[in-house]
Amino acid sequence: MPRQESPAPGPGGRRRRRAGFRAVTSVAQAVAAAADLGPPVVVKPVTGSGSAGVRLCADAGEVAEWAARLLGGDGGPTGPILVETAVRGPEFSVETFDGVVRAVVGKRLGPEPWFVEIGHDVPAPVPAAVRAELGETTRRALAALGLGWGAAHTELRLSAAGPVVIEVNPRLAGGMIPAAVRAATGLGPGGRGDRPGQRRGPRAPPRRPPGTPPSGSSCWPPRAGSPRSAAGHRPWPAPAWSRRTP
Repeated sequence: MPRQESPAPGPGGRRRRRAGFRAVTSVAQAVAAAADLGPPVVVKPVTGSGSAGVRLCADAGEVAEWAARLLGGDGGPTGPILVETAVRGPEFSVETFDGVVRAVVGKRLGPEPWFVEIGHDVPAPVPAAVRAELGETTRRALAALGLGWGAAHTELRLSAAGPVVIEVNPRLAGGMIPAAVRAATGLGPGGRGDRPGQRRGPRAPPRRPPGTPPSGSSCWPPRAGSPRSAAGHRPWPAPAWSRRTP
């Protein structure tokens, strides 16, 4: 349902673009689905987190190779996998609780063909009208799925035709996104204090220069391997604006 076109135009009169997808159980089906949808496509498992196993495939050969790996083992899924139309545009997530938008998060991704998230900006550094359109698209997707209660983490891309929902996850966001949202708003996911159900007021966000959003980044090694030592490594210092003054 989230991948279907919205039944009515969204903000600005733009109708949501349909992002095609197929669920497949064999390499042959994956290749046929990719040909039907048109390259490039995204091939990914139906379960998991952290974009593990998600890959952009430019042609039939890459589709066959990656589908075989996902379907054939290597610790991957043994059930269906998804072949999706690749949506071009910046990526965001919308964090909601009880159907209320708590934050629109801008994502920074590593190089293709992977979709590894290496950083997040809260709030997303886009105009307020764009954040509103992303939030409205998310609310429509949640309503279509009947997800009106509790936390939801919805991932979208902003295409030339408007927002396209990629995934709807009925849970809190992973990684440091909840901490960044709390730093930006002073509120936990439920909108009260640090945890859902707490009744104390919001925590004051840390002082920082105007227009400077909280953000988080991850550091990834240039190649695969096993760490042998942390000698010589020093944690990055916190930005000056994030340090509390006496």
